[in-house]
Amino acid sequence: MFQIKKQLLYFYVLLLMPTLGFNIKAQDFHVQTGTTFSAIKNKWGDKDKGYTTDYLTGFAFHVGVDYLKKKSFNLSSNIGYVRKGFREHITFQPLPGEDTQQETGRDLKLHRDCLHLNTLANYHFPLNEKLSFFVNLGPYVGFPVGGDDFISDTVLFGLLPGGGFKYNFDTYQLGIVFNYYWDFNHLDDYYVDLPVYDNNTVISTSRTHFTTDFKAFALQMYFAFKL
Repeated sequence: MFQIKKQLLYFYVLLLMPTLGFNIKAQDFHVQTGTTFSAIKNKWGDKDKGYTTDYLTGFAFHVGVDYLKKKSFNLSSNIGYVRKGFREHITFQPLPGEDTQQETGRDLKLHRDCLHLNTLANYHFPLNEKLSFFVNLGPYVGFPVGGDDFISDTVLFGLLPGGGFKYNFDTYQLGIVFNYYWDFNHLDDYYVDLPVYDNNTVISTSRTHFTTDFKAFALQMYFAFKL
């Protein structure tokens, strides 16, 4: 627990560094809004490849500033609201006496809403005078602020790699942004003792490591204007 808190502190410092000790003049204000696609991956044991649920569609909304702009580089700090979750089809087996050919089920959809903070380094590659391709990378922290109780309320932190395209209209910009949420810690992480059988008899237990992780990415529209 102490290690996790120390790592979170390091990420907070990374996120706050652009506003501490620098003479920053924000040049562009931007808004990003779009769709998230997320699922959950469960793993039993270190050698297990894991099981991934179906993807759930959510939303992401960010506001932020672009600053320290150079010819092909700038920093961007953002605050946003992101919904992640998963979807799974649950099948109910027929009860005794019912038609065994008819299985019933329903789609289970659970989500968690997070307040996201991130600071990204953006590298631009001009395609012509107006259009440019860019890649970005930087740390982020996600604080749970709502959603279904079934999903853990762990504070997630990690990196946000991505990229996209921007078109410059002189006084404003339009673009499209893709980002992948690369979590450094697990949504759930614990050990359980599973029984070991021999001829239907429990002879011992095996301690198994269980982890749950989000697999999520976002596709957003980008709008920026000069302050």
